Amino acid sequence: MQTLIIKLPSEVDDDSLKRIDEIRFEARTNLTPEGAARNVLELNPGSQVNGRITGNGHFTNAAGTQDNGKSFNVGKGATYTYTSIGDYYLFIGHKDILTKVKIDAVGLFIELSELSYCTNLKVISIIDLRGAGDLSDIINVLPGIEQLTLRGNLFTGDAGLLDETENLTELMLRNTAITGTLNIGRNIGLSSVNIIGTEVVADFDDIADNMVTNGRVSGTMEVYMPNQAHVVYTFTSEGWTKV
Repeated sequence: MQTLIIKLPSEVDDDSLKRIDEIRFEARTNLTPEGAARNVLELNPGSQVNGRITGNGHFTNAAGTQDNGKSFNVGKGATYTYTSIGDYYLFIGHKDILTKVKIDAVGLFIELSELSYCTNLKVISIIDLRGAGDLSDIINVLPGIEQLTLRGNLFTGDAGLLDETENLTELMLRNTAITGTLNIGRNIGLSSVNIIGTEVVADFDDIADNMVTNGRVSGTMEVYMPNQAHVVYTFTSEGWTKV
């Protein structure tokens, strides 16, 4: 019997491959608003992280007028990272120390699964077809999330998975394909819930009861739900009222 032995190279020289500690964004010209001079990404890392680009793109300044190369250090607490318009991949390293991933009306796209091990994330905000995926893709990070905004019909999943959250202060699900029953009463700091164009149901009286049971004694929670009036819950040491 003959045995075939294949020796794999100790290093793979292919910058287009994602490294184990990175998350990957895709820049797409078809998502870029008309007249935009650059893409902008909000990350707010807990310490310096490394960014790199493969393909037809580069890092730039706020005006989009400079070519700052294909590698860039994003400083601790840096609010904005700017990249050129084009079709390419953007990689951000040290994903475990990122505290925010926010993509607004720019030409960047991300799969939710890219965030599955960003264990220090506090804010996820992805709007208008700039992202896709199922809530189950981020089940690992939900307990730490404080602000969650998902807008667009490429987001799917069971709203019941949001029961895993404990620190939510703001929740927006807009024009998504997420369905199911929402029960987020463990989030005693919740101040805003906005559900639009999404087939999610919730009993907010029951959620408010759970918040009181879990120790909420102050503040307000504003709720916007499909086919319902804007409701404000006010919490005191004696319970809650709504108007």
